[in-house]
Parts: sequence; C-alpha cells; structure tokens
Amino acid sequence: MNGKRTDRAYRFKADDMSAEAAIRRVALSQIDAAIAEIDRGALSQKDIVHDVRKRCKKVRALVGLVKTEFADYANENAAFRELAGTLAGVRDCDVLIETCDLVSAHCRREEDRMAVAAIRAQLMRDRHIVADDGALPEKLAHFRHACVKARDRVQDWRVPGKGFDAFAKGLRSTLKRGRKAMAAARKDPCADTMHEWRKQVKYHWYHARLLRGIWTGPMEAHIEAANVLGERLGDHHDLAVLRQTLKERPDHYGDRDAVRHVMKLVANRERDITKTIFHQGALLYAERPEALVSRWSAYWTLWRGEG
Repeated sequence: MNGKRTDRAYRFKADDMSAEAAIRRVALSQIDAAIAEIDRGALSQKDIVHDVRKRCKKVRALVGLVKTEFADYANENAAFRELAGTLAGVRDCDVLIETCDLVSAHCRREEDRMAVAAIRAQLMRDRHIVADDGALPEKLAHFRHACVKARDRVQDWRVPGKGFDAFAKGLRSTLKRGRKAMAAARKDPCADTMHEWRKQVKYHWYHARLLRGIWTGPMEAHIEAANVLGERLGDHHDLAVLRQTLKERPDHYGDRDAVRHVMKLVANRERDITKTIFHQGALLYAERPEALVSRWSAYWTLWRGEG
C-alpha cells in the first residue's frame, strides 16, 4: 500500500461546542481543502481528482454518522455522491492500472509479468485518451463551483441531537450493516457481496477516525484494523472490476488467449486475498454493535469531561 497523508482535520475535538458544531466544522474543512487543492494546482491533475473525490466520501461518511438526526441527510449524501461521480472517469482508469501493478507484483514467472504488462500498456493508452479530452479543467471548475454552493448549505445544517447520542444510532447502524454484509459475503463471496461489505467497512473506518480522540491508543489500533480490511476488500473489488473489464472487451486488450491468461492470474489473486479477509473481518466485528457503541459512548463522556 502507498503511504497515506494524515488528514488531521477529519476528527471531532474535545472543545467542539456541540454535535452540530462538530459536523459543520469537519464538513467545511473537507470542502475548503478540496477548493484549495483545485486552486493551488500544486498536485498533478490525477492526484487532485483522487484527493477531492476522497473529500466527498469523507463528507458522506460524516453525514451518515448523524443520518437519523439530520433532516437533509438524503439530499446531501446524494449531492456529494453525484459530485464525486463527475470526476470518476480518470480515476477509474488509474485504478485499473494500479490493479495491474498489484497482479504483476505477485507474479512469479516472467511470462506472466509480460502478459500483465501488455494489458497495462493498453490501459495506459486508454487513460491518455480520457485525460487528454480537454474536459478535465472544466470538470474541476464545475466541481469547485459545486463546493462553494455546498459550503453555503453547510452553514444551515441542523443536527439537534446532543453529545454522543447524536452519533450513536448512525454508528450502530453502520456496524450492523457491516456485520450483515460480511455474513452475505461469507455465504457467497462474489464481486457484489464483497463490494457491499467493503463500503460498510469504509464507512466504519471513517466514523472511527472522526472519534479517534476519545481514547487515542485503542482507537488508533481499531482504525488501522478497519483500514487494512478496507484496503484488502478494495483490492478484491478492483481485481473483480479488472477481470470484468477484460472479459467485456478482450479484443481491445490484445490476443484473446493472453487476455484469458491474465484473467486467470487476476482470479488467483482474488482467491489469495479471500483466504485471510474473513478472519480479519471477524476480529473487527467481534464485539456486538450495542456493546461497542456503549463503550465508545463511555470514552466520549470521559474525554469531554461530561461524567
């Protein structure tokens, strides 16, 4: 895995005046960071697209934590999902290329690596076509404009719940969905069930990051466990997408026999990941949702000096 930059703004603080204040502050930090990244232009367009789309995911996870208290949840969740979707094309190409690199890194034979390299070369050509269509600057400008409008909306967000109670239902709901998704994936570990489980793990990872301050050591360990599981599930999903991409357009990627060979390599890597993923999931979800929420609520009370 590549090293990740730590987003220190994506967390609640002990001195946040209320749940509503905390939600607004974190949302604004993500929106402002996205606008700044576009304005500065210090990163490559590829990295800007990657980063600002992640900002959208963080805001969606944030509002999901208070979905039962936040009347505008459905609208805001959809708005940030659609906004991230406007920049999906280039990122999708990059993920396919990165997934080829993942497969190649686990190839033992040179002929296997060469077969994967041929597929990767075509994916690179496809990416240049997508990136060079001239529309990306306009898309980023549209993204920035939408962020400015979203920033205005955040000022009017209302989250009436008090203290940890504002987060408890959302946290519990995400944990329950994650456990249910894991059970479905264990029963039928196909691309769809594994992807659904991955989404719930990612949401929980974001929620734990928001609450990391309640007891730093144990929370950091929990965050890392969720991150590792989410990354493994992400790799599994990306492999499934690559395999489906090759299946749908084999002639586009070269000789059909070579493409089938690479598809087998991809499927083998999927199976390797699946061998350990359910043990990791069982550890992350070992504690029942009600118990975890109760424990974190107690941490919150002590952290905030409310006991």
